[in-house]
Amino acid sequence: MRAILEAIFAPLDALLQAIPFAAARWCVVAFLLISAVLPFFLSDDYIFLGSPDRSRWRDLRLWALAFMAPYLLIYLLF
Repeated sequence: MRAILEAIFAPLDALLQAIPFAAARWCVVAFLLISAVLPFFLSDDYIFLGSPDRSRWRDLRLWALAFMAPYLLIYLLF
C-alpha cells in the first residue's frame, strides 16, 4: 500500500518541494484571502438561510472574515 501511495504522491511532493518558501507563503496568503472575500459575493438570502432574523451577528460573511483574519495576519507577519 505504501508503494502505491508513494507512486501517486511522489510527483506532487517533488513539485511542492521545488516551490520556494516565499512563494509558498504568498500562495497560502492568496488562498486565505480568497476564502475570506468570496462569501461577500453570496446573496443575502443564501447567507441568512434558516436564520430567524437578519441581525448583524448572524451574517456569515462577517464570521468568515473574522475567522480568516488571524490566519492572514500570521502568514503575513511571520
